[in-house]
Amino acid sequence: MGTKKQTSPKLAYAIASPNVIATAFTVAIAVGALALAPAAMAEPDVVRPVSATVSYADLDLSTEAGARAMLQRIRFTARDMCGSEPVHSPLTPRAPTQFRSCVIDAVDSAVAGLDAPVLAALSNTEAEKALTVLASR
Repeated sequence: MGTKKQTSPKLAYAIASPNVIATAFTVAIAVGALALAPAAMAEPDVVRPVSATVSYADLDLSTEAGARAMLQRIRFTARDMCGSEPVHSPLTPRAPTQFRSCVIDAVDSAVAGLDAPVLAALSNTEAEKALTVLASR
């Protein structure tokens, strides 16, 4: 009887040429770019107005003490509404500035919404002091 030469099963390995690898890499980058494109084209930050109620029924806004207490309440609420204060990080260099801008805008908006000249004057005076301190640095 004829003997067949028994061979071990060969394992098939796909050997990719450099062109196949380069093409696969290009396709992977293209797919990745397409996946990120909607996020890149989206509007940067959507501003959603929020509001909060700050009670001042127990304060007399025509006095400096009452206006100062109200300004403190407004600032506290604004800081709370703008989120937690970010840490300084090279990964998010604009975050602290954006947070401060949010707080300043919220305080200015709240003060402008009240008909309280002493509060407005006090707010403007403290804002000018803060700018003077920043300018001196």
